[in-house]
Amino acid sequence: MAGQHPARDFDDQRFPVSLADAIAATLPELRAHAESLMVDTCTITRASTGAPVVDNNNGTVTPAAPATIYAGPCRVQLPDAVEKAAEAGGDALSVQAAIISLPVAGSEAVAVGDVVTVTSATFDADLADVDYVVRGLHRKSHATARRLRCEEAN
Repeated sequence: MAGQHPARDFDDQRFPVSLADAIAATLPELRAHAESLMVDTCTITRASTGAPVVDNNNGTVTPAAPATIYAGPCRVQLPDAVEKAAEAGGDALSVQAAIISLPVAGSEAVAVGDVVTVTSATFDADLADVDYVVRGLHRKSHATARRLRCEEAN
């Protein structure tokens, strides 16, 4: 419409709202919609920096338990069906990329290198107990979900 600023909503001429204000007001609802799609659950852990436990009777060394960084709803998606070939210690591996979506609130402490374990999967039982390694973080101003770039190595 002529004469109207494109970043303004003039449905109510008495109270023009900026686009930024409209997004900020709607963001909680958009996050709720994104979270409604997070029908699976996962636990995200980080290797402990604590000292390992040594059994003096038999010499068994048990690493310190990993720290839980997040436990709650998630959504697992594969951005493509293409796997990468890799090698570790002489073993051939296939590496599958995945996007793990988490609620924005409560998942702020996740870091690159953390391990995501899917603990329950509503629509794909084969997804339960799959481990992914976080390879990239997702930070943005108006995020509706925290989308972690991850890899599954098998």
